[in-house]
Amino acid sequence: MAPKRIFLILLLLVLLGGTLRFYDLGKESIWMDEAVSLLEAQQEYSAQIITLVTQLEGSPYGHHLLLHYWIKYFGNSEFSVRFLSAFFGILSIPVLFFLAKRLFDVRVALLSSLFFSTAMLQVVYSQEARLYSLFGFLALLSTLFLVMLFDSNNNRQRKYLFAYIITMTFAMYVNYVTLFLVILHLFIFYFRTDFKKNKVLFKGWLYSLSIILVLAIPLIKPFVTQLVSRHSALPAGLAAKGVPFVLAKLGLFFYMLPLLLVLFGFVLAVIFYKKTNVGTKFNEKVVIITLLILGIFYLVFLDVLAHSFSLIRHSYFMVPALYILMAKSITIFSKRHLKYLVVLAIIALNFFALFTYYSETTKAPWREAMNDFEEYARDDTIVLIDDSLSSEFLFYYYISNNPFNNSPEYRVKKIPDGVQPAYYDALVIQLNKEDDFWVIATKGFHVGMIEFLNSHYNKSFTTEHKGITLYSYEVNNLK
Repeated sequence: MAPKRIFLILLLLVLLGGTLRFYDLGKESIWMDEAVSLLEAQQEYSAQIITLVTQLEGSPYGHHLLLHYWIKYFGNSEFSVRFLSAFFGILSIPVLFFLAKRLFDVRVALLSSLFFSTAMLQVVYSQEARLYSLFGFLALLSTLFLVMLFDSNNNRQRKYLFAYIITMTFAMYVNYVTLFLVILHLFIFYFRTDFKKNKVLFKGWLYSLSIILVLAIPLIKPFVTQLVSRHSALPAGLAAKGVPFVLAKLGLFFYMLPLLLVLFGFVLAVIFYKKTNVGTKFNEKVVIITLLILGIFYLVFLDVLAHSFSLIRHSYFMVPALYILMAKSITIFSKRHLKYLVVLAIIALNFFALFTYYSETTKAPWREAMNDFEEYARDDTIVLIDDSLSSEFLFYYYISNNPFNNSPEYRVKKIPDGVQPAYYDALVIQLNKEDDFWVIATKGFHVGMIEFLNSHYNKSFTTEHKGITLYSYEVNNLK
């Protein structure tokens, strides 16, 4: 295939992927996890951001610092805060192309880029103001530099090692999973090169890792703090989400299960490879298709285990390998019409999933809910919300288009979960001094509190949105 034609096809794929990622980028409201990222990123000083991320997150602070400077110059609208994720999602398309081309050939590279650009999973995380799209890009880019290092001559190896060090260092400050990425790179090194013949190259790679670890020393303190503080609090939350109790007790290590599962699979593959010399006993088609099936089973297993994408997101950076395997498995078929049929089926499935994603409300519509609230609520009314930082932040974010500033018009009272009887008595005394009050009930709002309020006060107004229900109560008409 002519280089100009390849470039044109790749450009079209990038434009297609960009269109899908920017489509309705700012349509939906900021949701809970994005609110936490914004709350952290809007702090005035970097030290404050680092402190807050350490307290609230289970990740480093690199993405939040980048988001801080982005919103400082480009604003904090829904479109703006998600722009970076969409941008890195688009940049990942050509990076994946060049990686797949290095590993296999142009046909595999173009097909895998097509699957990547149209996959709903990639679009979802490219439209979310979180770290996953950025880390996925850095994981692909660092892997590309590593493969280029293997394929280069001695004159260019230093250049690729330097690029690898820079990329992996940035990745370390975005996601601790970078440590697992290093292990994956070790396996790539094992299968792609001969240790005995490339001892100098391997030593150079180990030297680069030592530099990366030295540069990541500032992350040790926040990492230990996060590990200690979040590990004990997670089991109850995981069990509430439907995770089996035995697994929920693992706490923070529960999120490491997918990565450990993949690592275990790689170790078995190495042992099997050495014991049986698989390259001489099985043809390429069997190996590729087997890996593809195992990869798909892995994602389905995670979805069933976690009852959501909560585990898949931690394996998100590995998903592009599936697209490459899918593309390679298609190219090794001999019948051309079968290749076209499979590709069309995959693209049709991708666009069906995208149509469903674009058509449905996937994030709680805080914007619409707050429009209803402002339309009917008095300026000085008291508002009851759950005690999460995200709910309080989203309330102020959408009130009168005045983000980050606590409006003096409304008095917000946060209701903790698991309140004691004495709390109800004190709350009644406070509410009875009002003419009316409002409740913004999200999934985290205490259910018993709603039942209590319904038994004591008359509701004058109720409106429901996905994940949010607004109640207005009249105090002068007590039950």
